[in-house]
Amino acid sequence: MPLCLKRMHEQRHDQHRSNQEEHQPNFDAPLPAAQRQVYSVRSATAQDVEACYALEEDLCITHGHSEEMGFFLPGTSIEQYRSFQQDPHAEFLVARQGGELSGYLIVLSPSHPHVKRLLTEYFDKITFDSPEKAGLYQGDNLCLPGKIAVTLDRRKQGVAGVLIQAFFLKHPTWGAFTTTLLEPVYNKASAELCKRLGFERLGTFDHGTREGVGPCKSQLVYLAPGSASLGHDLALRHERLRKPREDKSDDNNS
Repeated sequence: MPLCLKRMHEQRHDQHRSNQEEHQPNFDAPLPAAQRQVYSVRSATAQDVEACYALEEDLCITHGHSEEMGFFLPGTSIEQYRSFQQDPHAEFLVARQGGELSGYLIVLSPSHPHVKRLLTEYFDKITFDSPEKAGLYQGDNLCLPGKIAVTLDRRKQGVAGVLIQAFFLKHPTWGAFTTTLLEPVYNKASAELCKRLGFERLGTFDHGTREGVGPCKSQLVYLAPGSASLGHDLALRHERLRKPREDKSDDNNS
């Protein structure tokens, strides 16, 4: 090839390569702030309790929330929330973004007295789908995720998954059981979250009659020990997942 044509060819090749590099995504470059969802997850403090309970109150079924949004049954008090925050047999986690509450998760550990009673004394309230399903409802490493809530402005952004991920990263060998309401109103949001997390249905649980709501029945769902999926697209920053040190002199257990 003549020298002048060789140089022209090299120049075109270099320009083509430069254009390719210019339009190729740089996977090492940080995402713009608007595309990042970074949540800090830590144990709840006494100051967090008020905001978390206010969110439960806002999401109570008696306020008319739809099945798409998820809701709580009435009957929980602020004193119970304070008890959860101080209880060594419970995990009370909060997710925050930019200093603002995004959601929270309350889980009773396998050693919690209420969990032990549910696994041994409440069989008359449960209708199992099969004898095989009944056989799964036992063990010493099943916890109870009792409450999970996300603020309305953070819905559909994966906050619930971030909280669950943080919890099971700390307790990877635990399984879980919980309930999602079927009657009188189907809690679709709660049921779909459990399904995404890998819970399977065991049967139904009869809650009896709740004041202001009427007869209530839920599906009982189960997550096998060690099977929690920990993959998540959102960034997670752990902060003080151990209980914060606080003055326990005003311990208020209900």
